[in-house]
Amino acid sequence: GITKDGDVYVVRVKAFSYGYVPRFIHVPQGAKVRIILTNIDKAAGLTKNPDVTMGLAAAGYYGPRTMLIGVRGMSIVGEFVARKAGEFEFYCQHFCGPLHLEMRGTLFVDPKGGQASLGVGDYDEISRQETMLDESEHEWIVGTNKLMNTLNEGKEPTI
Repeated sequence: GITKDGDVYVVRVKAFSYGYVPRFIHVPQGAKVRIILTNIDKAAGLTKNPDVTMGLAAAGYYGPRTMLIGVRGMSIVGEFVARKAGEFEFYCQHFCGPLHLEMRGTLFVDPKGGQASLGVGDYDEISRQETMLDESEHEWIVGTNKLMNTLNEGKEPTI
């Protein structure tokens, strides 16, 4: 669910074969957002794979800011400021089985005074942008991912 910790909207998302809970997330434009993705999948399905990796990435503007990846039993955290209003589909970016394409939901960044929709807010402007990140944001994300990989190297996943 969604709770508040001071001025931060904390969104706890459970990922499993084949979906997310919650599937629809609403936050107000301008809010600080912390997504905690927990992979609660079990070794099941056709493959009985014990190490199913689940992810969460939002399409478009928030994609690089929400690129979360976690193995079974692991929680991972991503934070961003919801600057652009609109509807942003999120999905699992790692193939996890035959119903992988069902792993999707919607992040709604609600503009002041209303709820997000394709006809409201910054959606149309964002869809016309050639790039979603400036160079400094790209460098920060790449550096953060390298740091997380270094910190987690050789450690068992925890919830």
